[in-house]
Amino acid sequence: GFSDVALEEVPLISSRLPFLSGRATGSLEYNLGQLEFNLTSPDLRVRGDDLALATRVQGSFSNGLLRADLRLERAGHQGVLGENGVLGSNRTTAKVELENGILSGEVTAASFPLHWLFSTWAGDLAGQAYWTGQTTFRINTRNPWASRGIWVGEYLRFQGGGDTLVGTAALRFEQERLYVDQLALSGKGTWNGSGYYGRQGSNLRLNLENTSFTPVLQVVPNLKPLAPEGSGTLRLASNGQIFDLTLENFSFKLGPVRAETPRAVLRVGETASAEGRLKLTAPYPAEAQLSGEGDLANFTVRARGTAKLPLLSPDEPFALRFNYPAYTVDAN
Repeated sequence: GFSDVALEEVPLISSRLPFLSGRATGSLEYNLGQLEFNLTSPDLRVRGDDLALATRVQGSFSNGLLRADLRLERAGHQGVLGENGVLGSNRTTAKVELENGILSGEVTAASFPLHWLFSTWAGDLAGQAYWTGQTTFRINTRNPWASRGIWVGEYLRFQGGGDTLVGTAALRFEQERLYVDQLALSGKGTWNGSGYYGRQGSNLRLNLENTSFTPVLQVVPNLKPLAPEGSGTLRLASNGQIFDLTLENFSFKLGPVRAETPRAVLRVGETASAEGRLKLTAPYPAEAQLSGEGDLANFTVRARGTAKLPLLSPDEPFALRFNYPAYTVDAN
């Protein structure tokens, strides 16, 4: 067994979860071909975050089958405030199995801090996300498209950039499609959506009205270096034959780039069209008119305008071109 071990000093853990810290006690026992393990920690933390989770993991490994039970709850708290201020459990439990490249399991979450989980490998995030609900999953690690799962958020809360979104969501993945069975968030504006998106077609609607995207964007680990912000209205409709995207009073920030548009529309079907005016405010002022051509299989969006660039004339002409499905951007 082991006692009071600093997890950040264990190479197997620190190499995979470099921002996780805390001390743990546990045991490893091997008998007749079966390995059993048990680990407890009173206060797992992420560097830069004061939130601590009391954690217990126990399980076994035998004949290529790994089983584990996990329990996490906020250290020193007897409950958490949920929707309408109702006091409830703060315990999250999970059961997982891994065999022949198939990871399966179920989780029941009570105000679980998703941002804390993501921060264990990405570092402290600017946003926060709390999840109460359940998930069941069967992930094929060799062929992810063959996976399936259901994720239900009975109560969700996103915070970031001074804005908050709360509500519910239900997502499902099966037969190579991601289904949005329910999406209903409100606070700084509203988010509503339904339908599905997949490799073999889509039928999806999203209506994000007069809202802030920042609380959700700032929880995405891959976007952390860009310190993302966004606000406005986004409406998307896609049914496999027509793709329609409308932005209104839309502004965003990604890294050093800041841009805004009062209205921009992209419609792609048998033909493609784009209209609207995009204004860049950083790192250099610029304005451009949008246009488009092509069809659903292959389309191009163009932006032509002028920019104020160092060492060049005050209104230097420029052109940008984005192509799908190549996902290439050309600039002149």
